Amino acid sequence: MFMEKICKVCGKVSNRGHNAQFCIDCYERRHRANCKKPSKEYTRESGRRYRARHPERVNRWARCHKDHVIELRNLWKKRNPLRCILNWQRLYAKRKGVKDELTLEELAGIFSRDRNCPVCGISFEETKRTIDHIIPLKQGGRHAISNIQILCGPCNIRKTPRSRKIEKFIKTE
Repeated sequence: MFMEKICKVCGKVSNRGHNAQFCIDCYERRHRANCKKPSKEYTRESGRRYRARHPERVNRWARCHKDHVIELRNLWKKRNPLRCILNWQRLYAKRKGVKDELTLEELAGIFSRDRNCPVCGISFEETKRTIDHIIPLKQGGRHAISNIQILCGPCNIRKTPRSRKIEKFIKTE
């Protein structure tokens, strides 16, 4: 049979047992305060370690849950549009054999600075923005902030390495 004791924190009568020093409410409050959730960085790092140690399990899970993987990938793309563009541009530069010198902060600066297409003047709210290399990578241009401009899709498609009026496409500052 339980003896009634007085809680040390709130003074209520506690009938949790003969060794109980706290009532159930104060005990749970203290437990929650001492029980810390792992940080996001720790959770991410432990996930990376697991994927590195067990790639076959991860691949098997991904094959069995293709729809979920696609859903997660699309969600990531929606939340990180600039990073998605930067990753694509890095892959493109790597395929062309050009060193990548563009950072996410620089790309964000370009996207926030340019509101209209420098060639046709159309607002980027009306059309899709595309990254354009002023001097194409194929012709020895660099993948750096000094060689990047934002164009609307139609202007970027019209600009070809064989364009006679290439000066029209070079940004004027």
